[in-house]
Amino acid sequence: MGLGYLRGCAILAAVAGVAAVSWGQVQTVPPAVAPAADAAVATGGNITVNFEGTGADVAFDQVSKLAGIELNANGDQVWVDANPIFLKVDKGYFWPTFMEMCAQAGLRFDVENRGQGQTILRLSTANKGLGQYASMQKAGAQGFVIMPTYANRNYSVSYENKQSIPNGNMSIQVMVLVDPSAPISQLSLVATEAVDENGTSLILPNRNGGSSYGGNMGSPMQNAGINLAAPMNIGKKLVSLKGSMRGMAVIKTENVQLTLPLPAEGKTYKTSDFEVVIRSLKPKAEGASNKQYELMVDFVTSQERKGGLRRSMSNDQWSLINAIVLKDANGKRYQVNGGGGGGGSNGVTTYTVIISGSDPQVGEPATLQWKLPLETKAVSIPFEFKDLVLP
Repeated sequence: MGLGYLRGCAILAAVAGVAAVSWGQVQTVPPAVAPAADAAVATGGNITVNFEGTGADVAFDQVSKLAGIELNANGDQVWVDANPIFLKVDKGYFWPTFMEMCAQAGLRFDVENRGQGQTILRLSTANKGLGQYASMQKAGAQGFVIMPTYANRNYSVSYENKQSIPNGNMSIQVMVLVDPSAPISQLSLVATEAVDENGTSLILPNRNGGSSYGGNMGSPMQNAGINLAAPMNIGKKLVSLKGSMRGMAVIKTENVQLTLPLPAEGKTYKTSDFEVVIRSLKPKAEGASNKQYELMVDFVTSQERKGGLRRSMSNDQWSLINAIVLKDANGKRYQVNGGGGGGGSNGVTTYTVIISGSDPQVGEPATLQWKLPLETKAVSIPFEFKDLVLP
């Protein structure tokens, strides 16, 4: 789940080291996620439930279906060990509801991203009966939950310059849980204040507050980092870390359902940022160990800014490509196995996508499914964390 330590870093012509710290045991937890005035997404969620001692298996099944997320348990014993759920929610958001249920039931969860829009939440019995992340600091609004997970610091000294002094940099890794009803892309974290106990600012100069891109459109769990300075006299604690999470939330989608083969002229769809042209699907050259096809897709777009974000359109395009679902007549899936793209100078980028059938019993492709974003909206959600131990 992206909660490990950064193990090491190699730096040429330098003596280097890495330190890291996790906040899995932080006890100062702010109150439950509260709304923020500048969160520019629709108000109100799609979770309305009333559990009065409901069995965990029934409660989790109901909430996962409302959110449209598949949920599995690591064996039937999970439900035997889980506590009943007492919870009333009216038009709430998925993640705050789900995490409260985990805390009550004494369960932990893992997010398994299988690509092509497949996300599975897997529940298991939590250590000592504590819900996962119960002790971690949280911020957020409108269904988004933001949690700092760990910090790492790199330091180096050059042998080429005899006057060189050790210099370092640091990153604060952050997990963002995204409401399933509003997939997000172009995720970034921008720090406006980062101060240690000595009053030293760790904001990097000329780096827009230390922002770092992370994320994959459609994933309900995203990881990103905040880059900070790490002077040699740095303190032992980050007493204040303030900033905002920014991104583009997808608030309306189109579910494309195509019966193959494709028409000779291809199929064109208009999305929020570009036109998508599904041009052709052809068998790959012989010699492959499994059935492979090449899908040709054009993205017709122009660089633009939305909500103050500098758009990196190729990230969105590859995120969308990875959500393509190709199936045979019996519903068996092919897998997107990469590909390449080029162009873009005239606003047209052409991708060749390699799609393979890993199952030897998979038949010829019969349908193509694709969820495309029709409408997006900028979101900016503030966060504030205190007393984070530094490596």
